[in-house]
Amino acid sequence: MKYTFAKVLATFALCTVSNISHAALAFDGGDPNQLVGYAADQAYYGTEAATQFALNSAITANTINWWGGHIPSYSDPALDSFTMNIYSGGSSTPGSLLYTFDLGTGSGVLTGISISNSPGGDPSPEYLYSAAFGNVNLGLGTYFLSLSNANPSDDMSSVWAWETTSGGSQLGGATQSGGIWGASNDENLAFKLYNNISPVPEPETYWMLLTGLCLIGFIARRKNRNGAMNFA
Repeated sequence: MKYTFAKVLATFALCTVSNISHAALAFDGGDPNQLVGYAADQAYYGTEAATQFALNSAITANTINWWGGHIPSYSDPALDSFTMNIYSGGSSTPGSLLYTFDLGTGSGVLTGISISNSPGGDPSPEYLYSAAFGNVNLGLGTYFLSLSNANPSDDMSSVWAWETTSGGSQLGGATQSGGIWGASNDENLAFKLYNNISPVPEPETYWMLLTGLCLIGFIARRKNRNGAMNFA
């Protein structure tokens, strides 16, 4: 019984120490509204879409979720290749480049919902994307976050679009095409920033682990000694 209790104690503490990280929401840019998307495709005049947001306190972020889709939908999502840039804000268009990250394919997953792309557009399947990147530390202030997709299966007749949101706290956005930024007051694009935090175990957890290991060692040594005495 004592040996079993010691093993359980040590196992529980070890599992707690090695617990996987959890994601804390660092900034909520709003959920997608399935209404429209803004072109953010390098095959479409080298287009980059950006949305402006304000922070009331400093954040650390290393993961992003966003939504969008190909219009029309015959491009190959497996070839998606996203770049994320973060710029300084404060005006109607992005300022200096602060961070840039290659997000890869974004591991897009179909949500089962369509983006209407109204008015006048063809509906397209909505994808939820997620990607991790190096730690970004942003202080109090205003910033632009941009995305652009360099999918080689896209051409001028097919474009990847970043989906808009009706929530969030964005301040409008901008689109860069051919190296020139143009402001757009309604370009509020859906995204969420997270901070994947590795939990720091409490001191009591380490004491449980140490106690369990010591008990296992003590009981095992005692059993070996008793076995040696019985053999004699």
